[in-house]
Amino acid sequence: MDSAFPQRPSFVKYGPYTYDDYGVTVASIPRASSSILNTLFPVKPVTAPSRRPVKRWIAAQLQHFGIPYEPSNTVAQLLALLEKEYRDGHCKYDSPSVLLLEKTLYDMYQAVQEDYQQQKADWRVKKFARQVTPSDEALFDPSLFMAKYFLNKEDGVPDKSKQSKAIVLHNVYNQQFVSIALSIAGLSFQISHPATVIGWAESFEEGLDAGFASLADKHIKEYVPTFEANFDYRRFLKKYFLSLDYPFEMGVPAHDRTLEPVQLMPQLYFDVREKLRKAVANINGLLIATTPGRGGTWTLLTWSEHAEKLTGVVAKIHAAGMNEKLYDDTIIAQVWQTKLSRHNLFKQLVNPNNITPLRLGNLQGQYVIRCNVIDPWGYEDFSLDINAPRRNDPAARATFSLGKLQGAMILALDCDKVDQMRRVLDKKGTTQHDTPESDSDDDDDDWEKVPRLTVHRFRNDNVKWRVYLQYAGTCNGLNQVDEHNEQVGYIDFNVDPERSDDDEKAVGYGLAYGRGYIVGPKYMTSRRSEKGEMLPIEVFKWTGETVRVAAPWNAFNFWGGFEARFRVCERAMTMTKGCVCITYLVGCTRFR
Repeated sequence: MDSAFPQRPSFVKYGPYTYDDYGVTVASIPRASSSILNTLFPVKPVTAPSRRPVKRWIAAQLQHFGIPYEPSNTVAQLLALLEKEYRDGHCKYDSPSVLLLEKTLYDMYQAVQEDYQQQKADWRVKKFARQVTPSDEALFDPSLFMAKYFLNKEDGVPDKSKQSKAIVLHNVYNQQFVSIALSIAGLSFQISHPATVIGWAESFEEGLDAGFASLADKHIKEYVPTFEANFDYRRFLKKYFLSLDYPFEMGVPAHDRTLEPVQLMPQLYFDVREKLRKAVANINGLLIATTPGRGGTWTLLTWSEHAEKLTGVVAKIHAAGMNEKLYDDTIIAQVWQTKLSRHNLFKQLVNPNNITPLRLGNLQGQYVIRCNVIDPWGYEDFSLDINAPRRNDPAARATFSLGKLQGAMILALDCDKVDQMRRVLDKKGTTQHDTPESDSDDDDDDWEKVPRLTVHRFRNDNVKWRVYLQYAGTCNGLNQVDEHNEQVGYIDFNVDPERSDDDEKAVGYGLAYGRGYIVGPKYMTSRRSEKGEMLPIEVFKWTGETVRVAAPWNAFNFWGGFEARFRVCERAMTMTKGCVCITYLVGCTRFR
């Protein structure tokens, strides 16, 4: 099993001092600035302060400036000592002792960060080496993929001697891959769903031929024309309607090759449909028609001598779209038979008579998701990658993809564990420091005021194999962390995919198969509903290993994935009961 992704060290300690991305603290209290100390110890005080800062804040400032003190001293004694040192000029940011401490802690922090970067680099290389196909390599790490096939090293210069032929990839179309490919001089690529071709210009046309041909080899025949047209409408027209002996630009028809109308599904790209219209206008005798049907607009092409067939097919699709009839279960069964081939092999290893109890660590693996509400045709590849839970984490983390809806997910065996994990991830999203406002730590009490997750409505203690979930992600360009705890759901494992739970003949398959519901985000549908829609899902496990690292929970915020952290750098002390508090806030925002 693969080693876990190395965890980034967030701080270093040196005696009472802690150093992190935001500077030095003592007991989570930052060093007071000159303005704060001047407020506390004015040169010409109008009135003497009637209240004093708390003891731990004074002690922290003495430690920050390297001033020895007795912990047993009273608040008044410590405050007098701090005032004396301040007036003597020993509480300055640029004093030699403060600068030396800063440099020592900074060097320590940089050393552990450099070690972490090396651990991460080693993990990437080892994980990349375990990938089986070029498509797996490109999906896992586009940068290492480019270095292996097209560069002399990572972020290096082009090297055409490594890979002379273009490479055909499948289901590789992420933005990182595109950005890196664009940065390599002389490299050509074409991306479509599901085939991608990348290579040097000298062999690129041959690669396009191979990519186009691979679509017919790897997919259900009813879907192939749509995939082919999206990939290259010119090659599509030549395959079905034009003579292979002449260039495409001449538009020489081949009437005897395709006698039946070619149906292109609603997943045909809009710009491809327009290109087809223009090309068909220049091909003698070829007709093109569109009609509304199940899932959207269907496009059909045929010869004028077969126009009566075109009319019949259009009428049939139109009727199916209006009445939701003629749903071709045979095609759907063939699609899912192909999609679940790896799952079926995995399921053969499961003995229904020897199912071990449900454990959180056993959830790790890769799953195929089926959601007929989002994709009734099985056109897209939906996935769920669950990582092994980290030590002491109450829940597992995962990355999921449901078409446009994709992001990070929390999965746990109990609703309360989802609460706890959400709390852990929210704390990791922002760095917080205690302030000198009080001696009590009430962070845990504040969390209790937050409403319980709506995942509790799915709680059913009688279902022993139920896994509860919550997700954050992006849909239709809207990035969001689930601040109102509405994006929740559950999956029931150890059920029979062919029978209902009430069927006496039902046989469970452990974690190999599960079904349940998730609540879609409010803005997922065009109707902009106030509440998310309940989406039934099925998950089919096909391996116990994971490839992708779980997406960061707080990456899906309002800013579209930019990390915005705010630190309360300084606060003056909060006086005890009956006194007005003066507070200084310095906000710092960082974007990655």
